[in-house]
Amino acid sequence: MGGGLSATSLGSKLLYNWCKMISQKNYDDIQRQVNEKGFWEMKDEWRISTVTVLRIEKVERYNKLAYKVSAECDHTFICYCPTVARAIEFLEIFEDLIQSLWSTYGWASWITKTVYEE
Repeated sequence: MGGGLSATSLGSKLLYNWCKMISQKNYDDIQRQVNEKGFWEMKDEWRISTVTVLRIEKVERYNKLAYKVSAECDHTFICYCPTVARAIEFLEIFEDLIQSLWSTYGWASWITKTVYEE
């Protein structure tokens, strides 16, 4: 990953941001919406015209209750979790990963920083 993020620096950055952001989430509101509507969704415009759609949805997976987590901004990251609390943790990691990839490599609705084609 020439000059970009190493696995170690990305891991440290994600862990720091995860700890910081998780404490700010309103677990009760997310849990209530998932229980009442079957899903919780938020659109986060984190730079001009760049929106990440964050979603936690109650689903059945392998005949068990699960929570489908998705974060979408040009690319879609998805996983399935056994609890809403775990789903929120993965949502935060995915959101930070999307923004880290953009700041390092120019992803998210843009050309790469190292390659420009007309």
